[in-house]
Amino acid sequence: MATEPSGRRIRTSTTDGKRRRAASRRAKNAFEEPGAVRRPPHGEARPARGRLVTRGRFLPAGALAAALLAGCGALPPTAPPASFAPVLTRALPSVVGIYALQRREDCEGADAATRDIDEPQVGAGFVIDREGRIATAAHIIDEAECIVVRYADGRVAEARPLVVDRPSDIAVLAAPAGMAPVAPVGRSAALRPGDWVLAVGEPFGLGRSVSAGVVGATDRHFVEDEEIVFIQSDVSVNPGVSGGPLLDGWGNVVGMNVRMIVSQAGTAGLSLSLPVELVLRTARHASEQVPPARLRLGADFTDPSPIDSFASRRS
Repeated sequence: MATEPSGRRIRTSTTDGKRRRAASRRAKNAFEEPGAVRRPPHGEARPARGRLVTRGRFLPAGALAAALLAGCGALPPTAPPASFAPVLTRALPSVVGIYALQRREDCEGADAATRDIDEPQVGAGFVIDREGRIATAAHIIDEAECIVVRYADGRVAEARPLVVDRPSDIAVLAAPAGMAPVAPVGRSAALRPGDWVLAVGEPFGLGRSVSAGVVGATDRHFVEDEEIVFIQSDVSVNPGVSGGPLLDGWGNVVGMNVRMIVSQAGTAGLSLSLPVELVLRTARHASEQVPPARLRLGADFTDPSPIDSFASRRS
């Protein structure tokens, strides 16, 4: 019902009232928050499922996606890391230089000795527990009369062999506790061919150095070391890097660098590292005086090495 200015009431059509209410609802919906889901009023057309309504015609959703991708082009491959510096901050403080001196009197001037030493006598290592014990390569300390450790902050200390396992080329040194943090440890089983890895050491006694490469294989073995599995990569393992850690892309120790593969022509290109699990297992048995079991990782050793034309030598 409506009222005229004269006060007389008049009857309006029910249909007119419904139309006014529908128009009011549409006006209200026009000012709703963008992105809000709105149910269409009774009688309005509903868009078909899986289609986009555009000014009176329907565009299939699949066609829309194809049109958008055509304008963008192919997605670029994952970019290589801009820098490994952030992840290295976790591991570098736990890496040490190992200097095997041939004369006992050289230990008295240990700081001077570490600055002028022959290549075969220098290597690297990393701290493996809170007692300060250090893992390194056994061949680095062969025939050493004195072992000097140089820490990341420049301090030096004398160390002594706690265990030497020559078949696996693993040695554990006893050194003062509290000189360096324990190295972060990862899982060698998580490595895949193509993953980034890093090697840290003191090549040729020049001081702390880092090299990067990729994993080539995770189950490399040789006839002479049938019971030992190696991680193969192309990081540089020059003299002074042996015994140092192999790090994954997150800065965790996943192996210990022990060898480089050199062709008969003298060209180096491949490096071998021991899985960190084997290194830590050897260290754990050190205090128990029990010969450590070799790490097999379920690999079979029936096929000869595919690199028979290469000579393997320790760096």
